[in-house]
Amino acid sequence: MALQDFRELVNLDLSRNNRFIASGTAIPPEPLNTLLQTTQLPGIGFSTADWRDFGPLRKFPYDILYNEIPLTFLDTADHQIKAFYDDWMQNEVYRQTGFGYMDDYRREFEILKLDRQTNVKEIVRFYNVWPSMIEPTQLDSSATNTLTIISVTLTFEKWERI
Repeated sequence: MALQDFRELVNLDLSRNNRFIASGTAIPPEPLNTLLQTTQLPGIGFSTADWRDFGPLRKFPYDILYNEIPLTFLDTADHQIKAFYDDWMQNEVYRQTGFGYMDDYRREFEILKLDRQTNVKEIVRFYNVWPSMIEPTQLDSSATNTLTIISVTLTFEKWERI
């Protein structure tokens, strides 16, 4: 690639990792959703199996694999973020009688990727989302002026780029 071609490509603007908005019922409502620090756009893979008819061994795909969505939040002094996910997991996903019907606790989630002028450049929508893990909260008596981080893992059925 010629240097001039590269300059023209870069002048179109490059994607920024810190320009995103998350929305939907799978994250706390506004303004708490602005405390989301990190997440990921989904990856995709295939389960494969070895197959040989004639000749060398070959791999063939037989199923789609999706990774889970990690979310990292700053928590409020009264632990509203942690309470949001604790309530969802304990009162909706796992009740006193066990796991309920998935339709009772699955929700929706979107990540909007923005450019430098805050225009939406891409929307990734996740379907049938539910929390599968709330990571332990790190406490440290020797740390001063540090913030509490809440990490949640969401599982989903499928996603699409809008």
